[in-house]
Amino acid sequence: MFEIRCCLANTGLSMKRSFTILLFGLLCSELLAEEWKLLPGEFPLNYEQVTELTADRTLTFYDNGQSRFSPEGAYSYSYPDGDITTFGVIDVRRDGKVCVNFRRGEHKCYLLLKSRGLILMLTKEGKRFPVKLELEF
Repeated sequence: MFEIRCCLANTGLSMKRSFTILLFGLLCSELLAEEWKLLPGEFPLNYEQVTELTADRTLTFYDNGQSRFSPEGAYSYSYPDGDITTFGVIDVRRDGKVCVNFRRGEHKCYLLLKSRGLILMLTKEGKRFPVKLELEF
């Protein structure tokens, strides 16, 4: 508690306001964890991280499925066998969620997470899909 007080004292905020902000942040984290079934050690990426990871890129999953993100907001997902591809439009939200409006009328949101050195795509139902990351030189 002493370290928190020291850090908050340097911000120029009153202790009561600082405590309110801290409490609000903790409650929001708990709600996000409950809503999205986060496990200990999983941390959602923020808006900037998500846009950097998805901007004009293809994310390949360990089952070899691929999510493609175009700069204009077009999205496609190719299933691992390569026979079926679904199309839609993405919306990266300010809270870091990636939401897709599929052409077939379905709407889904995903959360990109950091977990023990991995990047995962989490569904609302709690399914986790690890992303293969490649180094670019």
